[in-house]
Formats: sequence, structure tokens, C-alpha cells
Amino acid sequence: MACTIVPRARCARRVLLALLQLCMVRGRWLAAPNPALQELQSTRGWQFVLHKQGVKVWKRTGCDDHANFAVKATMTMPCTAQQLASILTTRDYDVIRKFNPTIVDGADLEWRDGRRERITYILTKPVFPLRPRDFVCRVRRERVGDAELITNEAATHRRAPAPRRTVRGELRGLHLVEPAGDGCCLYTCVHEIDPGGAAPRRLVNWFALRKPLQYMRQLRDVAAATFPR
Repeated sequence: MACTIVPRARCARRVLLALLQLCMVRGRWLAAPNPALQELQSTRGWQFVLHKQGVKVWKRTGCDDHANFAVKATMTMPCTAQQLASILTTRDYDVIRKFNPTIVDGADLEWRDGRRERITYILTKPVFPLRPRDFVCRVRRERVGDAELITNEAATHRRAPAPRRTVRGELRGLHLVEPAGDGCCLYTCVHEIDPGGAAPRRLVNWFALRKPLQYMRQLRDVAAATFPR
């Protein structure tokens, strides 16, 4: 069962290409010398949005002719890299909704590669005036050195045909969780989201400005409650 990446998502391919070429960085990682990784690690091409309550957020718009946008956010979390990765990859949707309340439901459609990779269906709440969106993603978790790496790619699957009552969006990105000392970790997430359908750019920009801050703070609270220090 093959996954399909939509050719027009240029930004997403650059991010994922960079991800595949990651090796040791920040004293522990060294980056393969490629422009995509350098672009990902720097602020070039990214527009700084905010630095608030320990969260830094950037956005990138105009990735192509559609309503695609990319968001990058970083924050130090009060748990280890392995603990945070376990939260990010949990299949308990009651837990997931605590840090991502836009998700209504989801299901794992297929597991692969010794359960390191899965195809997942996700249904999200509608954002007025848009119809509900759903997504099919290939999610993979890997240990790289002492860090945790989680990648998302848009996919197709026979158990998740094109929807009728929802709009099929496309979600791609990465989660990099690095040890930061004192039992904490540095969490960096980069997402490219194409909401599909007729999504006004002003709504996309509103989402890019507000959603990552809320997401990071809620994830921090879940981590603190799940792994009290």
C-alpha cells in the first residue's frame, strides 16, 4: 500500500529532505551540508511571529499558488525527549485532545516496519465558515542519537477514501525532540498544512499566529501532568 505525496507541496518536500539528511547537531548533531537543512535551521525564509511564554513561532507563506503555509515553533518541555515523544505518538485520543482540541477522532489504518510507522486517519473540527477537514498521514517515529524524530507525510489508504461530507486536507511536517538537560527537552515542530478547499488566506494567517502558541502551552501542561517531577 503506497503513500502518495502531492507534487505541489514544495516546502514540505524540502523539510522532509532535510529531515532525512539529519545526523548529529548542537554539539550532538551534525547536519549534512544541504541548503534545505540550512534553511530549516535558520530563520531565512521564515517570518517571526511571536515569542511569548517560552514559545517562539515563525511562519512561511506563499509556498506555492495554493493556500499552503508552514509554521515552526519551539519550546522547552518539562520532561525527557523519550517521554515527550511518547505523548506525541499516543493513540489515546482523550490525551491527544488535551493538547490538540481541534481533533475530533482518529484511527490507525495500518502499521508498518515493526510498528515504527503507521498510516493514520484524523478528523478535525470545522472552523467557521469552513467545512470539517480530515487528513490521512504516514507517521514515523525514530530514535536518532539521543533525540526523538517524528515525521508526518500526507498519504492515501484504501480504508480512507475521499470524503463526501468533509474536505480532505494535507498535513506534513516533523517533530524533533532533543535533550536539554535537567530532565527537560527542546521541542521543535515544523508543519506545512494545506487545509484543502477554498480556505481564505486571512484565516490561514490567523491560524498560523494563534494555534502554535496554544498547542505548545497545552502540550507542556500535559507533559507536566503525565510526568510530574
